[in-house]
Amino acid sequence: MPPKEELEEADKSSAILMLIKGKRKGGGPFYAYLAVPPSKILAFKAAEAKGNYMLDDYGEILAYGDEAEPPADVVKEMQEKYGADEDFEQKVLEAVKKAAAEEEFKNKQKEKDEALKKKLEELKRKKAEEE
Repeated sequence: MPPKEELEEADKSSAILMLIKGKRKGGGPFYAYLAVPPSKILAFKAAEAKGNYMLDDYGEILAYGDEAEPPADVVKEMQEKYGADEDFEQKVLEAVKKAAAEEEFKNKQKEKDEALKKKLEELKRKKAEEE
C-alpha cells in the first residue's frame, strides 16, 4: 500500500469509479456511481463489507437511481464521460493476485537458490577437508 502522502497526492488528480448496487434502508433497490479518492478506498471497502454506510462519506456520487441496475443511457454516459468499466474492480483484484503469486514464486525460488548455494558451499568445504 502506498504511503498516506502519496494517496493524498493522488486524490488531487484521480478517483476510482465504483458502481455500487444495493438496497436502501427501506428495502428498495438502488445503484450509484461513486468516485472514491484513492486515500479512501480501503475505508470504503471495509464499510461496504459491513453495510449500512453513507456513500457521500467516501466520495462523490456521480449518478444515482432507485433501480437495481443503472439504465443503459447512464451506463453509456459513465463510460463516455469517465471511462467506466464494470469489470475494473475484478481486473484489479486479478492483477493483484497475479502479482502476489509471482512474488511468492520469486521468494520460493530465492529460498531454493540459497539452500542450493549453501549445500554447494558445504560440499566444497567437505571436499577441501578430505584433501
